Amino acid sequence: MVQIKEEDNATHSPHYTFYTLEESSLKNFTNKQVEESLRQWDMLSHAQVTQYRFDEEFKTHQVKEFLTDLLCSKAYQSNTFHVTKRGTSIAWSEASLLQQPQELLQKISHAQEGVYQGIRFTPLPCTVTDVTFFDPLYEARVVNQKTQTIQKCFDQYITEDGICISDLLRQYFAYTLLQQDGMDHLLSCEDRLLDLFSLRQQQEFLFHIMTRLCIGGPLNQFEDSFEKYLQVAKLLYKDLVRVHKNGETNELEITSKVYQVQDYTKTLFARDSTFNFCYVSVDAIRRHVTVWQKAFIPVL
Repeated sequence: MVQIKEEDNATHSPHYTFYTLEESSLKNFTNKQVEESLRQWDMLSHAQVTQYRFDEEFKTHQVKEFLTDLLCSKAYQSNTFHVTKRGTSIAWSEASLLQQPQELLQKISHAQEGVYQGIRFTPLPCTVTDVTFFDPLYEARVVNQKTQTIQKCFDQYITEDGICISDLLRQYFAYTLLQQDGMDHLLSCEDRLLDLFSLRQQQEFLFHIMTRLCIGGPLNQFEDSFEKYLQVAKLLYKDLVRVHKNGETNELEITSKVYQVQDYTKTLFARDSTFNFCYVSVDAIRRHVTVWQKAFIPVL
């Protein structure tokens, strides 16, 4: 995994200005059936999806500045909330209402003032345009292709996050996340599944979306059938990236640039967890940016 980290305590002057996007293009996120599925999988609690427009041309060599300006912007901080370790949602812009340690208040204050304290992010490839990408799951009998039934397994528990793994699909996706964080000792995975997707394929944004949906939240009422996961992943992917047809080849191409933000001044996620996520998708043509994030807060 390629990670880029900037040194702490470096000051940063905003280059990009962000504005709330008045008309959201996220039609599938607000689809009634999709919302029902996300609620069933506990993908709405402590989760946010927001959109903004920006004023300057996006350049890939300025990604660190772009992400910093976005997360420090008034537009972002007035449209999102900070989730405490106990799962309380608090407004960034209303620090006086927080009952938090002074250190956290200071970090939030610094972020609002635009102080650049450090960020890690990973560029994610977006080359997949067909859900046949997940065919290896059928070939490995993780999912029965005819019935779409997911193969069960002996229960395993990821104690720190309160997650019960009882099928091979969630076992595989949870293991890949833990492995990336060097935490794979917390979960056993069948040997035959370890090379199911290459490391390059695991970085695909669609793979990330499917992983997040299958893992869900701490109160996830997971599926016995793969079909619904496939349908919802496809719809969310359409919302989160810009697709167009190449006039010369007639093939679909994705023009969006997607980044996974792992850390931001220790305030984006108050509680460390492999199952937190924040994805930023940049549509440079329309100068729109979408942020999809979720804090994983176990049920005590």
